[in-house]
Amino acid sequence: MTTIDLSKQENKKQLSRQNTILSSYNTKNQNMHTLMNQLIKPLKISSRMHPSSSFSSVSIDIVRDLQEVKERIVAVLQSNSTDAIHLQPFLIPKHIKQLQVQQLQDHDEGKGDDKGDDKYLLQNCASKNGLNRLLDVFDDNTTALVRVEMGTSYMDTNIQTINLPIHQFSQYLRLLQEQQTKAKEEEEEEADDNSNNNTPIAPIVYLAQQSLQEIVPHIPLPVSLDILNNHEAAYDIYSNVSWIGPNNTFSPFHTDPHHNSFEQCLGSKSFRLINPMDSKKIQRSKLPNQKNTIGASVDLKNVDVMEVVVGEGEELFMPSHWMHEVTSVIDASRPICVSNTTWWRSRNSIK
Repeated sequence: MTTIDLSKQENKKQLSRQNTILSSYNTKNQNMHTLMNQLIKPLKISSRMHPSSSFSSVSIDIVRDLQEVKERIVAVLQSNSTDAIHLQPFLIPKHIKQLQVQQLQDHDEGKGDDKGDDKYLLQNCASKNGLNRLLDVFDDNTTALVRVEMGTSYMDTNIQTINLPIHQFSQYLRLLQEQQTKAKEEEEEEADDNSNNNTPIAPIVYLAQQSLQEIVPHIPLPVSLDILNNHEAAYDIYSNVSWIGPNNTFSPFHTDPHHNSFEQCLGSKSFRLINPMDSKKIQRSKLPNQKNTIGASVDLKNVDVMEVVVGEGEELFMPSHWMHEVTSVIDASRPICVSNTTWWRSRNSIK
C-alpha cells in the first residue's frame, strides 16, 4: 500500500501557489473555472511505502444475508461499555445492501412516496448519470458553503481549510473528471512513445467530514441502521457526514469515539483496522487536534491488522475505538470518490 508524499520543497512551493491563487480569487473574484484549473494542475509526486514490519493479517467477516445484519446490529445495541470492546467489524456486500434498498423503495412506493431515486442521490451516484445528477443538485444550490481541505496529505501541518460554495466545488469535481480524462489520454500517448514523464494529479481539494443534510434531500439511513425497524429508540445518531474528492486521498491510522456505518458510494477505499486492545500499544500523534491519530508511518510488529477493500455499493460497520487507516483506491475509471459515514452509539452503552 502506498501513500502520496511530496518533498518539503515541492510541498512548500505548491502551498505557496495555492495561497497566491486563492488570494487572487478572493480579491478579484476571478472565474471559478480558471481558479480550479489552476488548483488541479498535475504535480510530480513520489510514493512512500509504509515501513515494512511483520504483522498478522486478519480477515473480516462478510455477512450472508439481511437477517445476519440485523442480528449483529441488535447485538451491538445490547452491548454495554464493558463488553463493547469485543465487538467486531463486518462488511455488508453490495447485493445484500441492494436487497434492503429495494425493499425500502417498494415500501415507499406503496405509501405513495414520489421522491423516487432522489432519495438515494448519494447511494446511487455510481449508476449511469448518477454522479452528474448529484452534481446537478450541487450546481443548483447557490448559497450553501462546504468545508474543504487543501493540501497534499492529512498529516501536513500546513494543510488549509476553506469554506467554498457547494456549486463551485461541483465545478471543481467536473474539472477533475476532465483532467483525469486528459491525463489518461496523455499517459497512453506517452506509453506509445516509451516515455516516463507521467505526472499524476495530487489530492488538492477534498470535502471531508461534511454534513450534506441541508443540501442533498432525503439522505437515507445506512442499511445497518435502517434494518432495525422496532429498535429505533435504542440508538442515537451522532452525525451523518460525506467525503468527496479525488480518488487518491489518504487518512492515517486514527480512532472514532462512536460506531461507524461507512457506505462507499463511488469508487473504492482500502481499510486497515486494529482492534482497541492492540491499538493501545501504538504511540499516538503529538500534533495539535490529532490526539486520536498515530501518523502515517507506524510499526505494526506483533499487531493483528484487519484488511479490507470496501467497493462501490458496500457498507463497512466499524465498532467505536477501532483504529483504522483509509486509502482511496486509484482507478482511472473513477477519478472521484464518494463516501458517506453515519456515526452512532447504542443508548445501552451510555453510562
